[in-house]
Amino acid sequence: MLHDSRPTPRGRGSQSGIAHLDRVSSNRVLGSQAEMTAPGAHRLKIVAAISLSLFSLFLVMEVLLRVAGYYYRAGFSEDAGLIHGVAESDVTILTMGESTTGGLWLEDRQDSYPLQLQSLLRAHYQKDRIRVLMPPHIGQNTSQMVARFDAYLAAFRPALIIVMAGVNNGWSLAESNLGEFMPSGSWRTHAFRFRRWADDIKTFRLMRLAISGTGEIWRSMQLDLSGRPRYTQWPPPNDPLVEGIGSDPFVQLWRSDVGQMIEKTQAAGAGVVLMTYPNYDFPVASEFQMMAANWSVPLVENHKSFETLEEEGHFEDYFFDDMRHPNAKGYAIVAENAFRAVLATGVIDEKLRAPRPVAER
Repeated sequence: MLHDSRPTPRGRGSQSGIAHLDRVSSNRVLGSQAEMTAPGAHRLKIVAAISLSLFSLFLVMEVLLRVAGYYYRAGFSEDAGLIHGVAESDVTILTMGESTTGGLWLEDRQDSYPLQLQSLLRAHYQKDRIRVLMPPHIGQNTSQMVARFDAYLAAFRPALIIVMAGVNNGWSLAESNLGEFMPSGSWRTHAFRFRRWADDIKTFRLMRLAISGTGEIWRSMQLDLSGRPRYTQWPPPNDPLVEGIGSDPFVQLWRSDVGQMIEKTQAAGAGVVLMTYPNYDFPVASEFQMMAANWSVPLVENHKSFETLEEEGHFEDYFFDDMRHPNAKGYAIVAENAFRAVLATGVIDEKLRAPRPVAER
């Protein structure tokens, strides 16, 4: 019998076995890693699916709230007499202000200064197509007025704007642009700006109301979600984000907001009359005077008329108990002051001389 006398290479069999064992071990390790990563990947998919569902729900809620707000706003405007529109032949004056313009506590709305002014103008010109309108901004700030001002100009096509606004800026902070003028770099400033941004999202606003709402807030939720000017509780709650910032940011806010309203009005080809308050300390009279000079608009200094009454000892006869809001007699003075200023502008005369639209002759 012949034998293969060639020597077998040492270790070949053992090396082959080791390689086989390595492959088996490697496969087991990979399998073990796959088993370990599978639950992690599954969890990530679940998290992604939940996040996508929540985001989709958020978008659907936001759309639904905005649609609902559109109809709420239309109903509110109709109740307030703001969407009956103005005819092309109407000569319209728009009064921008808060409770001292809206006639807070008056038993008869006709006693407010805008409607007393309307009566004076109609009697003077013998024209019923002169209208004096006042958007509902009781308890609100000038930023809320600016945010809706373009819509007012488009809807009412005013010949003249009368502005007596700003007294609420120090406490009514809903929708306020105050964050633009707060100290830069402060955490309060960043927090205020974030809150202002988030409040423009209706779903966030709904969540905020649901978490912290009082009975009064719940009753006003439809107002809050509709896109109309939002109201601030009175007395206002302490807001830690504006504590200790001083008066300068509020003054700058007033200058910016009122300046924007004047600029937009003049760009639209309408006239402007600026008026001081009968008896408020903010904004100070010198701010009104400076604003009127900067924009070359007439200024009605109502505070001087009432200072005279105070000197004569008859001050309380023209105000409600808070000594801030005029009564019907007090508003008669404001209306008379505004009446003289409107006549001096000549805007009404110019509009009445213009040819009326053919369809309305």
